[in-house]
Order: sequence, then structure tokens, then C-alpha cells
Amino acid sequence: MTLNSFRMAVCKKIYRFGVLCSGFSLPLWQAEVITHLMNDGHEPVVLIIEDRPPSPPVSSREKWRRYTGKNALYNLFERFVMEVPGKSPVEMHETLRNAEVIRVVPEKRGSSHFFREEDIARIKMCAPDFLLRFGFNILRGAILEVAPLGIWSYHHDDEMEYRGGPPAFWEIFHGDAVTGVILQRITERLDGGIILKKGYFKTTDHSYSGNLDRVLHRAVAWPAQVCRQLKEGAMTFPEEPSPSRAPLYKRPGNGQMLRFLMLKARNKCAFHYEDLFEAERWNILLLKREQWGVTELSGTRMPLPTAPKHHFYADPFMVREGDTLHILFEDYDHQKGRGDIGYWAYDIHSGRIVRETIALRLDSHLSYPFMIAHEQRIYCLPETSQLGTVRLYELDRSSGNLIFRSVLLDFPGVDPTLFFHEGTWWLFCTHSEAANEELYLFYASTIDGYYAPHKGNPIKTDIRGARPAGKIFQKDGRIYRPGQVNPVTYGGGIAFFEITSLTPNSYKEELISAVVPGKERGFTKGIHTWCEEEGYLIADGKEYGVDRYHFRSRLKQKIGR
Repeated sequence: MTLNSFRMAVCKKIYRFGVLCSGFSLPLWQAEVITHLMNDGHEPVVLIIEDRPPSPPVSSREKWRRYTGKNALYNLFERFVMEVPGKSPVEMHETLRNAEVIRVVPEKRGSSHFFREEDIARIKMCAPDFLLRFGFNILRGAILEVAPLGIWSYHHDDEMEYRGGPPAFWEIFHGDAVTGVILQRITERLDGGIILKKGYFKTTDHSYSGNLDRVLHRAVAWPAQVCRQLKEGAMTFPEEPSPSRAPLYKRPGNGQMLRFLMLKARNKCAFHYEDLFEAERWNILLLKREQWGVTELSGTRMPLPTAPKHHFYADPFMVREGDTLHILFEDYDHQKGRGDIGYWAYDIHSGRIVRETIALRLDSHLSYPFMIAHEQRIYCLPETSQLGTVRLYELDRSSGNLIFRSVLLDFPGVDPTLFFHEGTWWLFCTHSEAANEELYLFYASTIDGYYAPHKGNPIKTDIRGARPAGKIFQKDGRIYRPGQVNPVTYGGGIAFFEITSLTPNSYKEELISAVVPGKERGFTKGIHTWCEEEGYLIADGKEYGVDRYHFRSRLKQKIGR
């Protein structure tokens, strides 16, 4: 492959791709990868099928060895227990009818496959820009360079921790809170390819099938996203392979599988117990601070009311005007199963609330009432993801009510957060289908204008900080974004990221520090909102408790009523 052909491939608007597989029947998740690419206009031009000879009938002796050997428990579990919807077969003959079909018999050397020169030449004649590896063994040799952008392959683990397989298994075994996924351009080194996209998802530790299906499904759009970002100039094609020196894992032995099954059973019991009996109780903390921009819970605690029974207060934001703090927050009612937006007018001299009301109530859930002052007005973007939109409201100071102004986005944005920088309004949020994992960015020239999507969307896929956690702030000329750390528990902590690049084509951030639950009363189990305003910090913290309405709601869900 020449440098010129590589550059030409990167600069294309429509990509030609091929698929390495074992036939026209593909697992659902692989079919969805191809569908996403084709929906974006990319063209499947070649289907490279491994031409295997018919498999001989499995002998009774071989079956006995498979189900009584050192990996017998895993093999039995995989064969008779696991149900992974993402692996359901999908017939793709009609979808791929225009692709050239090339059947090959690769040369097998150990566990690796090498392609013959005549097969390489036939594939090159189809001129694919890249190939998707959905079949074959470990690929080595000239096939790795047959397309200008190489061969793209998934590894459903964090390659820095786990090489080999089974995918998404060892995270549960070792108690890791996150399961990584990479899309890589493969090289000669196993799981040491060039990383095109990487993400981290919460480990579903009580279900191996659920954990695997989740990571299979969440990453199906990645090749299409990489193509989109390449053609829009939102990313450069990486060159350096992963430096991973992680151990190479294989199928678990019977002793390991026994331990895994016991862990899974324990985790399953803990999951259902916590879901039924540990209702979240969020509390709001207001601190008067001498230093601004300090990412720790420090300062003098100011008095605030506690929520009534079966309610909690969370997601607080504020804007200061003179001696008054205008505070909006989520008022969640366990009996109704939804939140309203509450309002306090707080006098900083007396330490008292001088006005209190419900600022906004709809038939759907409301939360995260992000506030920002602009041109003598106070605006609010409450989360209205159940309505499928991001909406702009204005605070009526005299009544404490929120007045609807406009719909900013037809997008089910979760925790929408505005930030004004260098003449542009930037809107951060996650998507309701991946609320804790995928961060999206939009931008506009006016606060109520048209918000265009960032060319790198989603700009971050990581449960350890993607979801917004409060007001973005500046200190010493640097920009800091708080993000929720949610792998162990929802609202488990707040990470602070320094934004180092913020343009319509580029977004970069670096982890700087984090705040985790501490000994502060009401804050021992979680924290997930952070807002500073002229000498004051308002945040929320979590405890757990039993609530009969929460219990009834969860129990009905579990028994299907």
C-alpha cells in the first residue's frame, strides 16, 4: 500500500468496504454494523468467504471429550445456558447481493490464516478501502495490507487488560466495574492493533449473556462513525498500535468456571436486593467557599430544607443575583415515579428560603434543571428526554415559575449542559439510550439558535465521565467539565476534565481530578451534580433507604405487571 493510496482513501466521502466471513448468515450484531455503514451510503463491494470443507459428524468420543474435559463447564454453559440476542443469525444474501463473492481456502499455520497471492489479487481488483473481519482465524501476512485503510476488527474487552477471550467474560470474573471495547485496524500482533475507537461500558456482573450482548450492541455503529469522522475531518487516522502487554486469556478451566458461577449467583442476589430495598435518597448541600474552582467538598455548610417523606431533592443548580441565590432542583416523588422542578429563592444573609414553589411540572419526568444567566435573563434547560427533546425555559423571578421559550433539539438529550465560549454556544448531553456512556456535543451562534451536531459525535464513550455532572467552569484560563462516574453505582462520583480542544471539528479533554463520596452526612454513597456560583458551591449526595413505593414499583417490573 502506497502513502498516496492511503491518503486518497482517507479523503473519500463514500467508502467501499469488504467483509471477511464464513457465509451470508451473520450474527445480528455484525449485520447491524453493515446496515449502519450502508445507511450512511457506504458500499459493500466484496464478500470474502472462507471456503471450508463440510465438517465431518462429531464423534461420540469427541462430544464426550468436549463436555468432560478441562473446559467442560464453560462449554456446557455456552451451549445450554447462554442466550445472546446479538448472536441471533440474520440472512444477509439480499442485503449484500451487489457485492463480489470471493471464496478462499486460507493457508493455516498454527492458529493463523494466510492468504494466497491469487486471492490477494482478486480482492485488490474489487478496490475496497477497508475490510471488516467477521470470520477466519488470526490473520497474518499480505492480507493485512490489501486495503488502504486495512482490516478492521472488534475486540470486546479492554486490550490493555485482557487479550484473547472469551469476550466480556473476565471482567465479571475479576470484578472489574467496566468492560472495554475496541475497534482496531489489526496488525501482526494479537489484540495489539491500531485503535480506531475505544469505549468503556458498565459491567453487567450478574449476567454474562447480558454483559456480552450489551457491548456487542453498543458498538455496532462504530465503523460508520469512524468513516463519518474521517470524511468530516473530525479525526486523523491513527498510526501507532496499542502498547498492550496484557496477559493472553483463554477459555476458563472447570475450577475457574465454578468460581465464576458462584460469583454470578452472588451478584444476581445482590442486584435484586439492591434494586428492591435500596431506594435512592439524594440530598442537596450548599457550601459557602473562600476559594473558587476547588474540586473538593470544602466550605461552610448553609442550612437547607430536607425533602418530605417518599421524596428526594437532587440535581441542584443556582444563579446568584446580589444577595439572592436562585436555586432550581429535581423534586422526585417515589409514589408518582417521576420528578418535578422545584425552586428556592435563597437569601444568603439570613440563610433562609424566602420563596419556594414548583417551577415546572409536566406529565413526564423532569430533572437536571441546568441554569445559566444571559443578557439579564436566567435560562434553564431541564432534562426532558422522555419527550425526545431538549427545551429552553426562562425563569420568572417574581413567581419562580419556568416559562417555555423554544425547543433547541429534537434529540432525547440527558442532562443537557450549555457553555458559552469564544462566541459560540456549546450544548453537551448524552442520549437516553446510552445515558451514562455516550457524550454528544452540539453548537449554535445564539442561545436559542439552530444547534448543529459536532462532527465527532459521540465525542466520548466512557461510563467513567461521559454523562454531564453540572456546570462547566473556567479557572486560570482553563476550561473544566464535570462528568458523572457511574460504573459501580449511579452517581458514584464526579470526574473533572480539562477541555483542551473545542471546535466544530475537534473535541479533546483530559482527566484532572475526581470527587468521590466521603463522610459528609448525606454524601456517603454518591455525588453527581456540581455547580459553583460566586463564592458558593451547591452539590448533591446520595444515601439509601427502604421506600414502599419504590419497592412496589420495582417488584411490579420484576413480575411483569
